[in-house]
Amino acid sequence: MTATSTAATIGFAPHPGEWGKGLGTETVHLLCALGFRAPGLHRIRAARSPFNEASARTLPRAGMTEDGRIRDHVFVRGAWRDSITYSILEHEWRSIEGWASVRRWTPQIPGWGKKHGWWPPGG
Repeated sequence: MTATSTAATIGFAPHPGEWGKGLGTETVHLLCALGFRAPGLHRIRAARSPFNEASARTLPRAGMTEDGRIRDHVFVRGAWRDSITYSILEHEWRSIEGWASVRRWTPQIPGWGKKHGWWPPGG
């Protein structure tokens, strides 16, 4: 990301032993907090495989909107694969529970958010 970037791409891959615990949604919220607060991004995007049903639930649950499909987006295991893309805009994220999620997660690392300058105003 350059100093003039206004968008970023995020990704996550939880260990299979951690699936189903809500960590994907929490991870997306935290990455959005880092992106929207510190660098001042306008848009954050993510992509998933059309076959990844867990991410199909996680990304919208985290407030992201499905944008569409990129045909033949990635070359995996000898074949081109499509990707389903999602995004969230800064004002959308601030209007949902984004800050609330970060507040739930951050106490596990006392003072970390305030120390690094992305804690929400009034938080």
